[in-house]
Amino acid sequence: MFLENSRIKNNLAQYLILILLSMVLVSLIMEGSKASIGFIVILIMSIFYCGVSFKIGIEKTNIYALYLIIFSIPFPYLISFMGKDAVTMTTIGISLLFANIMINLLVKKQFVRIEPKFALVMPILIVISLTVSFLLNPYFLGQSFRHYLDNISGILLYFVIILVIRNSKDVIIVIKIILITLILQSVISFLQWGLPDAARCFSIFGTRTFVPSSYIVEGFTRVTGTIWDYELLAEWFLLGTLLSLGISYQTKKWFYSFCFFPFVGGLIFTKTRSGIILLFFGIVFTQLLLNIFKKSSKTNSLKVVLLFVIVIVALVSIFPNQMDELFYRLKAYLGYKDLTSSKSINRQEVWDDAIGFFIKKPTIFGKGLYDVISFGYARANSFHSLYLTILYKIGIMGLIFYLVFWFKIIQHSLWFFIKDRGNKSNNWYIFFFLFCAFILMLVDEAKIEYLRYSHTIQFAWVIYALLIVCLGQNREEDIISENTLVSKTAV
Repeated sequence: MFLENSRIKNNLAQYLILILLSMVLVSLIMEGSKASIGFIVILIMSIFYCGVSFKIGIEKTNIYALYLIIFSIPFPYLISFMGKDAVTMTTIGISLLFANIMINLLVKKQFVRIEPKFALVMPILIVISLTVSFLLNPYFLGQSFRHYLDNISGILLYFVIILVIRNSKDVIIVIKIILITLILQSVISFLQWGLPDAARCFSIFGTRTFVPSSYIVEGFTRVTGTIWDYELLAEWFLLGTLLSLGISYQTKKWFYSFCFFPFVGGLIFTKTRSGIILLFFGIVFTQLLLNIFKKSSKTNSLKVVLLFVIVIVALVSIFPNQMDELFYRLKAYLGYKDLTSSKSINRQEVWDDAIGFFIKKPTIFGKGLYDVISFGYARANSFHSLYLTILYKIGIMGLIFYLVFWFKIIQHSLWFFIKDRGNKSNNWYIFFFLFCAFILMLVDEAKIEYLRYSHTIQFAWVIYALLIVCLGQNREEDIISENTLVSKTAV
């Protein structure tokens, strides 16, 4: 009885703290009509969270809250502070959920061990590098602080996922949520192209100065969804296509692979050459590896290739003008002798300028988190490369921390795929296609950077977190397997 009363008191304390945090945050940012709506939604969600927690417990409620947060990522609802766009409601939700999880762990005096160790150490080092760069470069303070919060929110979401998701079933649910949001993005993209007046209803997910719509670039219409950028949207469709294959293989339900149609269609509407090229190589690459690892039959590989061909043929028939424009851009690209040159991928001027910045004034801790255009860079709004942007904003040390983090993910993942020959893992296919999507993302990020917006940063850290969760689950399975083997040997 005493323990039960103690538990109720602890829960009540957490709920009160959560509500107070919500009200304090909202009171600081509440300004204008959008802020008022945000206040109402946050307050309602906080009360709902507390009510649900009483019914089903905090752990289950945290999982459902996480699902809702991940669903909201592609729909950035910005709340203003002092007349300027401050943070998205998703960022506030991530912060509150992370704070509640930490409070719960402290109250219960629980210790959480995150394995492998680099999964904890490297993100913390990245946070330190972001903080040092922000403090050492107090320029455009409001803009810099906003970008700082954007980056921190992605890392907080990463830790929330690692702490909340327990099994492969939860990973599959998260991926299904991602697929649903991308299907919605494909619908929004179609409306932006075919029914722009109807698409204006999504302006609520824009900024004070930008309404999500299509762009006319070099005479071509390129859609942005509610992601605000056609190339980053294309990258999301690229990753979604591979993840839909992962779900199909994992669950043995091939209807998930029909996500090919909206995702490839979305890629075509963005007119992004790299997305289509990487998708083609991604499909070939994954099918070859699956056959090498003896995880797929040639029949299944043939199904995937045929599905891709059928989707392309269908889209050519339904949207001939869109396909013609994409083929025109592909033809122009393939006309270059060196397909990897900065000129062939339309990055020569911005990359030359970026390299000039670094050669003249190389920095250890970076030059700040503000937009580079604000500090004398006039060619474009950014360097159009994740790696150059990291090097500029958080310096050599920051780039090293990121590179080590990515290298460790690749190293541990490859070791697992090489070692696992007996179908021991319960989530092998999900892990494999997540890993392949991660690799394609790193390749594509050579010419674009997800560091532009909070929602694209959060999406990238979701991918990192799911990979770490899969690694952790496989480590646990290995330990259980080894313990079982020792027991049998002893007997």
